[in-house]
Amino acid sequence: MDESFIHTIAIIIIIFIICIALFIFAPRGRYFFDKDIYKPELDIAIKDVLLETTAILDIVDDDTIDDKTMQKVNIYRTDDTIKKVSTMWKSYPDKNIISGRVFILPLFMLGKINKKNAKLFSSLIESLRNIQNIQSVYFVKINVNSSFIKHTGYANISNKTLRYIYCFNAYCYDIDESGIWIEADAKKLIKDSSFIYDSSKQHSIYNKTASDVIYLIIDFDRPSDIPDGYSESVMSEYVSKFFKNI
Repeated sequence: MDESFIHTIAIIIIIFIICIALFIFAPRGRYFFDKDIYKPELDIAIKDVLLETTAILDIVDDDTIDDKTMQKVNIYRTDDTIKKVSTMWKSYPDKNIISGRVFILPLFMLGKINKKNAKLFSSLIESLRNIQNIQSVYFVKINVNSSFIKHTGYANISNKTLRYIYCFNAYCYDIDESGIWIEADAKKLIKDSSFIYDSSKQHSIYNKTASDVIYLIIDFDRPSDIPDGYSESVMSEYVSKFFKNI
């Protein structure tokens, strides 16, 4: 057999072995940060006011509010603007990244606070007050058979932040029914589950359960030891205007 041919085959085998080794041992990007980076603090802050927050969400979702209900959940407030809750949920403005019907209820975004919404959820805001570097706080509602399709977060937000998500009311057994997918990993999103993840990576959130599902989303500054994200997604002028006028 020709000696050069043998050398060529040997080189190919060596390169193949190196490639396999690099694939196995190369450091992988982190998608979820389940046990560190603010998660314990955020979980505690939310659970401290969970009953009240859930009760208010039920009121807002039913589009009704009365004195008896307000007193029951210990949030009696007489402000007429608080009692008129029919327009609190807004259709998510970026139709390019959703399928079906997705809504947003903003409390604090892009340096602006929605005073009416924040007043209604004042206990939640107060509970989060001692957690530093929070950039946004808002609720998202994903209707039945709806989702955020695979996308990367807006570069001006996601590359400098990590994202916390808390699920209020998804009841399911299968990860295919309700979950969050990020590149090579997926987690089931069910009632009281929470995760911190890198929204600059391609991800999706989906609801294939029998009911609408509500989540709390919190963006906070990346710790110094977490590299910046690499999203190139640009927020459109329409979406930017929507968020700046919450």
